[in-house]
Amino acid sequence: MAASKRRKAKPITPRRRPKQARSRGKVEYLLQAAAQVFRAEGYNATTNRIAERAGVSIGTLYEYFPNKEALLLALAERHVTEAESGITAALEHIEPAQLLPALQSAVLASHRYPSTALSFITDPRDQARLKRRVTALRQQILDTLTKRATAAGLPEPTLRARTSFGLIAELTSTTLYEPTYQTKHRQLAQHLLQLALSDFHAL
Repeated sequence: MAASKRRKAKPITPRRRPKQARSRGKVEYLLQAAAQVFRAEGYNATTNRIAERAGVSIGTLYEYFPNKEALLLALAERHVTEAESGITAALEHIEPAQLLPALQSAVLASHRYPSTALSFITDPRDQARLKRRVTALRQQILDTLTKRATAAGLPEPTLRARTSFGLIAELTSTTLYEPTYQTKHRQLAQHLLQLALSDFHAL
């Protein structure tokens, strides 16, 4: 319990707010390195490993992120923001034949920043804030798919929406992190998409 409290007391906000393009590029490069290391090593990843992957000194990393909790929060924020932007654009499509592939692509694009970072956030306020955004986005997807299925006259539109979303988004993103599928994930994602299109009766 004491260790948990000490971890929560660490500052998790960035030390520097990048204002110039060069600084913003450096932050993005650090986050990409962090994403790779965290994806491979989980929470046990160290800031030294991340700095090494990014090809910078640990001092340079600490100029922007005081610890790995700050990096994880930044990754989680980027993941949710990327998902909101891409998915909102995808849901503007009317026809399932365009909507479902665009939705799957948006989900996969958001995982450039690993979703697993969400589970490692130490501040419960940040956890709750991001969880609300994720929940709202998920409901937006389900509501849109249900409306599309209803408009197409398909039976059980709510169930059909949940099935399609589960195939192309939730299942696709889950298997992205399973070592078994790392070399064949593209083929698996395509297969899941075809199942979703078939179930949605895309005409």
